[in-house]
Amino acid sequence: MEKCSNCGADNAITDSFCSQCGNKLKKDTVKEKIGNVLQRVPAILKKNKKIVALILVVAVLSGGICCIYDLTHCEWCSNSVADGSDYCYDHKCYLCNDPITYSSDKYCYYHYLTNDDDSPLNTYSASNDLKFSNLYLTSNTSYTQLKGTITNNGTRTYKYVKVKGAFEDYSGNVIDTDWTYAVGSEGLSPGESKTFSMSVTKDYRIKDCTVSIIDYD
Repeated sequence: MEKCSNCGADNAITDSFCSQCGNKLKKDTVKEKIGNVLQRVPAILKKNKKIVALILVVAVLSGGICCIYDLTHCEWCSNSVADGSDYCYDHKCYLCNDPITYSSDKYCYYHYLTNDDDSPLNTYSASNDLKFSNLYLTSNTSYTQLKGTITNNGTRTYKYVKVKGAFEDYSGNVIDTDWTYAVGSEGLSPGESKTFSMSVTKDYRIKDCTVSIIDYD
């Protein structure tokens, strides 16, 4: 309704002149009307501050709860996530933290390829499974020898492992090389370790040796 400034009569908002006294009605622009509403906001908030505070608290808690839920629950269900994964133990791959593929109830897409006994074919990588430790050089009058230990930290047995030693100087330049079967016909089961050695003709420049896997099965 539009109130006449001359006689105080109420008029329709579409009227340009007062229906009682004929006075021209002053119409507020949209900007003025918005300004009038905004002027009343502080009073509304002050009068209803408890309700406003409650609304803010609910909004903050709802957002926080959603964030916490998303961080601690599986992306596929309401179960808690497994360590290091965005998925629960029912929905993460048995061998990594990725989700299982739709074709398998155990493995992700990468680990899904299986053999006849339903165990993954490519769940292993020699560079990841086989670790070298206790590497040290010794010398006698004729040879410089490297001794070390190889350990199988994977899930499969290796039938053999052929390794190469690059004997280097202080600058990393290769002076000589040798190779050996770090694991022979006896194989290396998961969790097992085995010592090995290789040697080259003695050279006073040799200060280190880098070991790498060159073949395995």
